[in-house]
Amino acid sequence: MVKNLQSLKQQEIPVFSLLREAVKKNPNDSIRIEELVSGLGRSSFDLAIIAISVPMIIPMPPGIPAIAGFLIALFSFQSLRNRKHIWIPQSLKEKTIGKETLLKSYDKAEKYLGWIARYTRPRMDLFLSQGFIRLYLIIILLLGFIMTLPIPIVGNTLPAAVCVIMLIAKLRSDGLISLLSLFAAILVVAINSFVAFQTWNLLKFAVLNGSH
Repeated sequence: MVKNLQSLKQQEIPVFSLLREAVKKNPNDSIRIEELVSGLGRSSFDLAIIAISVPMIIPMPPGIPAIAGFLIALFSFQSLRNRKHIWIPQSLKEKTIGKETLLKSYDKAEKYLGWIARYTRPRMDLFLSQGFIRLYLIIILLLGFIMTLPIPIVGNTLPAAVCVIMLIAKLRSDGLISLLSLFAAILVVAINSFVAFQTWNLLKFAVLNGSH
């Protein structure tokens, strides 16, 4: 996995191909969260977050985005604390996601986000300093938290997409795309906050009218 990470940074192996390779190696129809993370390397925080974020770009049944968002926030927090290995709560280790669902989501993500792997390149390392890296991780933690909330339509799609873009740019040492994804994340937080506020108002309106 260390060799694959190095190849990823050198763009020899596109990130989505690396994810597909890890999933296809698993012989089971459903893959446990622990197996997915272990297949990528228990020290590969960025890849683990990408692997969990990508399926959330497409609509998922209720409950799944909340679990994914919690894991994204948890892994980001652990990375901020400089943990050497990913820790997963026992209650979530056995949670599964379909192998075909994962592979389809990686194919779909590559269709819409494949340009990142193609066009990112090492540049503007000023925005990849330790301070900026910590800022990106804090933003990803916040996006993960947003995904745990029952926000309709955009609740998990936009935050997940920004997490993927930000981390691929970080892995490819692209300070420019990393910085642009930071602004995109701020926009996503604003959009989700607006949708959540409007949803709350609609629910409150419906309850008040229903009580009359």
